[in-house]
Amino acid sequence: DIERRQAEHHRNAMSHTHGFSSPHWLGINRTRQSWHGITQVATGEQAMDVLEAEDFDLILLDIGLPGIDGWEVLERMRASSRTASVPVLVVTAHGDQADEDLAFRLGANGFIAKPFRPDLLMSEVERLLAG
Repeated sequence: DIERRQAEHHRNAMSHTHGFSSPHWLGINRTRQSWHGITQVATGEQAMDVLEAEDFDLILLDIGLPGIDGWEVLERMRASSRTASVPVLVVTAHGDQADEDLAFRLGANGFIAKPFRPDLLMSEVERLLAG
């Protein structure tokens, strides 16, 4: 029973880390070639609060945020002089063409539908961080 629970916990932890099921938003800071820090939030309201207080090099944004959804977070980011130029990679289960088109129309710099390959995600993150 303990082994089953540990395996389930590991499986859940991996889905949270690699599948971005929760948290729904990640802000990444880095210095040169090393990661400086990653900030995670679980709601759109938390994302907006953190964006007011911290600077980020890249945002991974899930459209399915509870509360203020990812579309509104993206719109607010692009309307703010503080966050207008921060690259945003939309990572979402809403993977149809209409959602991808809307993401770019609202100012996203990249779009990846879940589930995704981790190497594809890292490639997009590196592309966006390179400028």
